[in-house]
Amino acid sequence: MSYSSRTRIVLLSSLAMLLSMSSAWTSAEERARQEDRAWSFEILARRAQHCAERPFEASPPLPLELRRLDYDSYRLIAFEPSAAIWKNSSSPFALECFHRGYLFSDKVALNLVEDGHSHSLPFNRRMFQYRGKLSDITVPDDLGFAGFRVLHSAVHCTINIVILRFWLYCISALALWFMVARAALGAFT
Repeated sequence: MSYSSRTRIVLLSSLAMLLSMSSAWTSAEERARQEDRAWSFEILARRAQHCAERPFEASPPLPLELRRLDYDSYRLIAFEPSAAIWKNSSSPFALECFHRGYLFSDKVALNLVEDGHSHSLPFNRRMFQYRGKLSDITVPDDLGFAGFRVLHSAVHCTINIVILRFWLYCISALALWFMVARAALGAFT
């Protein structure tokens, strides 16, 4: 049975109202945690100030297998393109994460802001491809990420063919140089 858009909105509104009513019975600690997840630039500035006042905390150490990776071995770990955040949404952007290991030992906490609330993006081994000799590597569930990249456009988000991206970059750079040269000739003649 499918619901119409209005029915879905009414159901979601009712659910939101019930959840907001239930917040009256939540503990002060739970309310503080819920407020902590809310996101705005002011809250972000307060969190940054709070973090700046605390002493530095190093990332948890990498497992020995990941510390001993060399360049070629690290390249055997790749982000699973189908696991990209926002890939199947209407957004022109997609978010891919980098795996910790080799030179990238620091853990980066990634948070997504959706509907005005921030939530952490948990590490999941299935977000990555472990190829070749790394196919049976043991990776802890709380490993975390080394960073991320944001992809944009149909070329980046749908097909990730490096040589195609390179040629598109070359063509666009040549077109840009041509426009600059033409504008310079027009300005000085």
